[in-house]
Amino acid sequence: MSPVYQEYYQQLQTAFHSQNDPNRTEMERIEACFKSSLDYWGKVCKQVRRDGYQYHALLFLPGDILEKKRFWKWEERKIERFYENNQEFCVYIKEGDTSRDPKDHLVTLLNAYVLYEEYIRNFIYSNQSNLPP
Repeated sequence: MSPVYQEYYQQLQTAFHSQNDPNRTEMERIEACFKSSLDYWGKVCKQVRRDGYQYHALLFLPGDILEKKRFWKWEERKIERFYENNQEFCVYIKEGDTSRDPKDHLVTLLNAYVLYEEYIRNFIYSNQSNLPP
């Protein structure tokens, strides 16, 4: 996780712990934690708008080497499930067919997953610090 997002995470954790005031009701503590979550989500959104968005993997990649391996397998499986669940559509797009000219979110998702899959295979798997041999 990038240092900026790591800092937001630490600040959010601190905010959560500060809500443990025994003089507040459980509902008040829950509401305060929820508000803190929304506040930090807003900060993350501003950061993304300001600096651009890195790949999901770079934001959520765990530090532990075994967890990294599980993470990458999960990411690959997510892409495979998309292809399986949208097989007819994916074939349609990949073959360049235009007879049905789909105009929905699947086009965007397919293109994103194709790029993400390439990114995972070409960059992340070749980077030994992100995946065990």
